[in-house]
Amino acid sequence: LGMDEVIGFSDQWLEDLEDSKSESIDAIQKPVDSPLVDQMTVEQETLACVKCGALNVVDASECKKCGIIFAKFQEQKEDPQMAKAPQKLKEIWQMVINHYEDEDLHEEFLRQCRKAQQLEFASSRYQKILAVQPHEEMAKKCRDKIIAMASLPAARATENVAKRKFRVPFTSLAMLMSAIVMFLGYIRPEFRNLMGIGAAFLFITTAIRLIFKN
Repeated sequence: LGMDEVIGFSDQWLEDLEDSKSESIDAIQKPVDSPLVDQMTVEQETLACVKCGALNVVDASECKKCGIIFAKFQEQKEDPQMAKAPQKLKEIWQMVINHYEDEDLHEEFLRQCRKAQQLEFASSRYQKILAVQPHEEMAKKCRDKIIAMASLPAARATENVAKRKFRVPFTSLAMLMSAIVMFLGYIRPEFRNLMGIGAAFLFITTAIRLIFKN
């Protein structure tokens, strides 16, 4: 018998059998693409917009449909006061944080907040610090200043109202005295000159009252 034959059969059938086994193993180990897996991958890589619901990639900075900026929305959700504050005040506050021991920076921050009518924003910044460190001296000091600043306009308004109420009785009393003088001049011939004096005084008092009223 030749080297390639065993009892009349060729050795080639052994080689074919080994090749078929290797192909079967490769077929088992090879991953099969699944539409379900692709769908899960797409869902993991997209994020629904909180405003319009459109799908965006996870690392997108803004919604491709409505244009909302995700970072600003997150800031609005976590810290509404910071989100709506003017950019200038945000920058000054960042300087305050970077140089917290500089009292002049705190004063400038409070001054700018009062100028921009944003004392509520200033109060929220120091309240956050006091929530973590209740005995922090600088934050307590600035909080007291904010309270004083907020109370000042109300005190001035009360003072103006008090002054206005004081002027009204004074002018009314002056007008009453003028009328009495004119009446005396009318009923007493010897005091006839009082009518002119009373009329002049009444005119001046009325003019003063109108000026202060306006």
